[in-house]
Amino acid sequence: MVIFLFACKEDEPPKSTIVFDQEQHDRFGRLFVTESNGGPSSLHPTLLNGGTGVAYEIKLFLDRPMAETTVIRFSTAGTATRSEASELADFEIEPSGNLLTIDKGEQTASLWITVFEDYELEYFVLNNIAYLVEGITITLEEVVSGTGIIGAEKTFTVFITEDDPLVFLSWDPLDEPGEDPGDVDMDLFLWLDGELLTSSTQDGIAFEVATFPAGLSDGQIGLSYTYYSGSSDDLEFYVEIFNPGGNFEGFFPNRRFYEEKYNANNKNKYDESGIAPFIAQTMSKVGLDYYNVTGITVNESGSRTMKQNRFLAKESYSKFPAVPMDKIAVSKLRSAIMSN
Repeated sequence: MVIFLFACKEDEPPKSTIVFDQEQHDRFGRLFVTESNGGPSSLHPTLLNGGTGVAYEIKLFLDRPMAETTVIRFSTAGTATRSEASELADFEIEPSGNLLTIDKGEQTASLWITVFEDYELEYFVLNNIAYLVEGITITLEEVVSGTGIIGAEKTFTVFITEDDPLVFLSWDPLDEPGEDPGDVDMDLFLWLDGELLTSSTQDGIAFEVATFPAGLSDGQIGLSYTYYSGSSDDLEFYVEIFNPGGNFEGFFPNRRFYEEKYNANNKNKYDESGIAPFIAQTMSKVGLDYYNVTGITVNESGSRTMKQNRFLAKESYSKFPAVPMDKIAVSKLRSAIMSN
């Protein structure tokens, strides 16, 4: 009798399909986050000792428990800058080597994106409109080893919304900011608890723009609208404050408009007089929101105050760099504000 022995190949373990969890974003597969949490901890550690950024979990779902430990390669792309090692950038992602390991028996997995506040005002322009947002697209590329299959929902997009407040100062003519300002020159200063944050002191154009990081400590923000020089004795000026990351007084819309007038007595050549710019308007910063926003005070002695006798240069030193803007950039940013 002849006996035949057959070696039967053991069945392959079942494969698990891996997709991004659809419940963590909107119906278009997008997650929107702000650049900061409204406090100093959101700053990058190279900018502030103790800064950690803000971490967001990106969840993945498996249709069945993983039969064997599996390694997935993923990639990132987009307008946001990814951090390598300790370099200053917009975000970092964990695991850092673009390889995600899912252990045997697991039915969920996670990537972690840490978003960092910085000192830059970041936006991109599309169809002549500025958008105060940056994007990160994560894509599951391939199964390196194990029993996984990449499913249809293999991409995930995170949008980092710029949350730094913007202050626009303009004066006649208002219809088109940046037109010939005549001989009038105004300057814009922003303060935090009486300390100069930043300034905009451009010449030859009829506007100034300033911003500061939303991740600063809470405190009182002061705004100075200084009539530096000119012959006008009836100078109308206009202020727009835009808060893309939060609101005012707990309510939307997230922008405010003001207008006031100066006369010739309000002029202050602070770099010659030694009289610091008058803080004409204040608001209280609480995280990403602003409260107790005052109107613009026109001081009898002008756009100046005798309380601070110290010289400021025309190109004033400030904690955060000025944002040089040309007419086109301001027009596009204003389009972004009006569409918000």
